[in-house]
Amino acid sequence: MTQLHRIQLRSPEPCQEYLQKILDYDSSTGVFRWKTRLGGRTKVGTLAGCRFPHGDGFDYWVIGIHGRLHSAHRLAWVFVNGEIPLGHQIDHRNGDTRDNQIENLRLASVSRQRCNHGRHPRNTSGRVGVLWKKDHNKWKAFISFKGCQIHLGYYDSFEAAAQSRANAEDFYYGEFRPRNAASYQTATPGI
Repeated sequence: MTQLHRIQLRSPEPCQEYLQKILDYDSSTGVFRWKTRLGGRTKVGTLAGCRFPHGDGFDYWVIGIHGRLHSAHRLAWVFVNGEIPLGHQIDHRNGDTRDNQIENLRLASVSRQRCNHGRHPRNTSGRVGVLWKKDHNKWKAFISFKGCQIHLGYYDSFEAAAQSRANAEDFYYGEFRPRNAASYQTATPGI
């Protein structure tokens, strides 16, 4: 993604009244369609926007309005609820960044948004917050919360470490727990 696109994606969203004037939004599907012609390639009734790789491994749906790209999930929130409060982001409950149905979107503070990240690509255990410690010959469980890493203990089995992590996610993260928290694959020592 170019610097120009980063700047454009961070532009403030148009106000609710203006969005409702130029776009139709189906809250049950999350799809936007043009209500008016803005010029260029927009045509009344056609699908608004396109898929856009964001650089974080996810694709988002974006809509160009007057030369600026806007994330469709943020536009959906503004279209239905009005302005997004300062310091908040819009989170996809189910983790699908292209599912912009209004019931799939929720307000989240930046710290809450960071709670529900998925596995890092270098994760070899298959479970966020669980890793094999060769020097202890045990599984280590940990969790990060408000910028601090909290050690949950060393365990003889992967399952015990994963359960400890799941319990900590319920306690610290609540509804913002990682989406893969309930499902993990069993790994073996000596990774």
